[in-house]
Amino acid sequence: MTRSAALPLAGVLVLVVSTFTSGERPVDKELGIQRTPTHQSPCWQKAFTQDAMNGCATEDLQDADAKMNAVYENVTRKYAGEPEKLAAIRVAQTAWLSFRDAEVDALFQASERPAGGSGWLMCRPLHLAQLTKERTEALRTYLEYTEGDLCSQEPPGIE
Repeated sequence: MTRSAALPLAGVLVLVVSTFTSGERPVDKELGIQRTPTHQSPCWQKAFTQDAMNGCATEDLQDADAKMNAVYENVTRKYAGEPEKLAAIRVAQTAWLSFRDAEVDALFQASERPAGGSGWLMCRPLHLAQLTKERTEALRTYLEYTEGDLCSQEPPGIE
């Protein structure tokens, strides 16, 4: 396909993608793709270069880490009067952090970076952020108590 033949085809692709998208998921007219729901922050809405997307991925990770740390602080405050439980939670969190980092290192090995291209710098923090968001939800279970749910965490002091 010649370059001149490819240009009209790209325009058709943008038109087709635009036709089938809702207003909730903006279309990147330059690339002809929809932004995914996980990339709805203002940073992603204006990220049209790989360098900008790498920066947004790093921001996503920083945001996910900050939220996880805030929930973890709430958990440690809740169980401050229960030293054994608090120690077990700290051990679990330390082990989880080691797992998260090892998991992402296995998926995105530094030796594979040249083969991964410029997107490699985006994918690594995005995966770290996703795992961190999942851990944040897991940590929230320490803060929740549902009367009658035998598996929810009882408030401290209830026997």
